[in-house]
Amino acid sequence: MYINLDRKLWKSLTAEFVGCFFLNFFGCGACVASNCYGFGPADDSQTHLPAGDIALCAAFAFGGVIVVNIVVIGPVSGCQINPAVTIGFMTVGMMPIPRGLLYIVVQVLGCLTGTGALSTLIPYRWWTLHIAPNLLNESKGVDIGKGFAYETLMTFVLMAVVLAVTDDRRPEPHPHVALVIGVTVGAAVFCGVFATGTSLNPARTLGSAIVSEEYTNVWVYCTAPTLGAVLAAQGYHWVLKDRKKPGEFVG
Repeated sequence: MYINLDRKLWKSLTAEFVGCFFLNFFGCGACVASNCYGFGPADDSQTHLPAGDIALCAAFAFGGVIVVNIVVIGPVSGCQINPAVTIGFMTVGMMPIPRGLLYIVVQVLGCLTGTGALSTLIPYRWWTLHIAPNLLNESKGVDIGKGFAYETLMTFVLMAVVLAVTDDRRPEPHPHVALVIGVTVGAAVFCGVFATGTSLNPARTLGSAIVSEEYTNVWVYCTAPTLGAVLAAQGYHWVLKDRKKPGEFVG
């Protein structure tokens, strides 16, 4: 398998790395900050924000960083910043497989680096309690089956929205792509942050899992979003739009 690492591809890979770094640094940082509000400097006492406020903080942070990333790196790499999305594009021929594999590698590295950088800048006791590695809320009845279903469904919705608002064959392409996708991510996070943590992104979860050394049910957060993205890509490609012409790729 030959991959031509030309200058344009290097720029795209760099953009994906930076976008994933921002995703985990700011997204996880907001989760840590909102959970550790009122953490006393001299002891381990905590005063949590109300649950609704924590959910809003997480939704705004992840949705907001998605909007910023799309505006900043979208023109360079397509701003996929999610292996599930990249695999979805690959399955319908919208992303060459060699290029997609490189995207996935730098996406995971970007998220890992972002989480690692965050862990060095915040107090250790905050980090160990609230790095948000994505854990099923089993105490509230969210078992593996429910968590898998939620992550699959929400990623399906996200991928369908991405395909719809970026479809260049629609009569009137949506003028606010970044905002629509960001709001979709924010809504998904707000809806499920206390159930699964709402990952929708294998790289985002792996970055936090590796740094925090917490791998409980990590397979759910890698397989469920990928399944949801692939199902959405296949459904949209074969049912809602004409097939892409050979040679038309994203990113």
